[in-house]
Amino acid sequence: FYFQSNRLGTELASLIEVKKGSYYLKSAHFNIAENKFGTLFFRVNLYESLNGLPGKNLLSEGVIVKTALKKGTLSVDLARYNLVLADDFILSLEWVQALNQGKLSKDLMFCAALGNGSIFTKSTSQAKWRAFTQKKFGFRPQLGFYVEGAAE
Repeated sequence: FYFQSNRLGTELASLIEVKKGSYYLKSAHFNIAENKFGTLFFRVNLYESLNGLPGKNLLSEGVIVKTALKKGTLSVDLARYNLVLADDFILSLEWVQALNQGKLSKDLMFCAALGNGSIFTKSTSQAKWRAFTQKKFGFRPQLGFYVEGAAE
């Protein structure tokens, strides 16, 4: 799966379900399938889930991540933000900057699988969110974005 726009500010997000209880959020992880750009800059965002779409950002400050990872898991420490979450939320990566040129649809891809996940996209920072609804074989794609937490 990849960003749906090559404009800065585009976002790719995944619903994270909180089964029961509350959890102290320790880290976020993003599985990169391929990066031909070289060094990339992303902003990590966490949104409340509001009427099935991303709502208010739960992070009090911008979390900018720089990576040159070609393939593998990009991990981001979120422990210092002291977030305790009891409800479903949405984890996103926002395209901030690339040092090299490329085409997002083939030079930067994230792992995805068929499942029952919810993916959201936004083409620029000021655009409206939209749910990615394409189905194959009765399943929706599920992004390789996930979090680690500790039960409260």
